[in-house]
Amino acid sequence: LKTKEDRLKEGRKRYHETNAQLKYYYENKFKINRVNVLKKMKKTGRLPQEGTLRKYEISQEEVDACI
Repeated sequence: LKTKEDRLKEGRKRYHETNAQLKYYYENKFKINRVNVLKKMKKTGRLPQEGTLRKYEISQEEVDACI
């Protein structure tokens, strides 16, 4: 029977070997960053730069919904 500490060490080792979270980010970073831009726009009430709107293909309807 393994102790909690041993299970944690194994989990950490497996996490670092697979880099699953990092792989997920790289596979989905466009979608993740786009959602973050929309959240920040809603929170601050300000438009991001024009380049950001073009890069993440944010439509005027989405801008109006957030502001």
